[in-house]
Amino acid sequence: MSNTAKMYCQVFGTILVAVGLLDIVFPGIWGLFAEQTWVTRALHTLGGAYVAYVGWSGSEGSQMKTAQVLGVIALVAAVLGFVFPSLLDTLSITDGTNFNIVYAIIGLGGVYVGWMGTKKA
Repeated sequence: MSNTAKMYCQVFGTILVAVGLLDIVFPGIWGLFAEQTWVTRALHTLGGAYVAYVGWSGSEGSQMKTAQVLGVIALVAAVLGFVFPSLLDTLSITDGTNFNIVYAIIGLGGVYVGWMGTKKA
């Protein structure tokens, strides 16, 4: 089970870093998504770097906890983005429905993977 949390952290951490860095170098590259703000770029890049680091260097427990925390944060951002879209736009955290869908996928994956490994066989 821990390999799943490890892989989740490695994959999503790397993706978040790539998204943040690519949008810094090529603003508005994503087409389907609105242009990211500096807050969003920083959250993706720095948060992704931490998640990826834990994925490659962290203990099994820290990988599971990181997946849980990232999952909960992403789900909260997705739910708030769907329910109160203007709130997160004002805070420069999300840029529309497409980001909310992506955050929901990342969140559901993190919550599932993070708590899946805590079950005893």
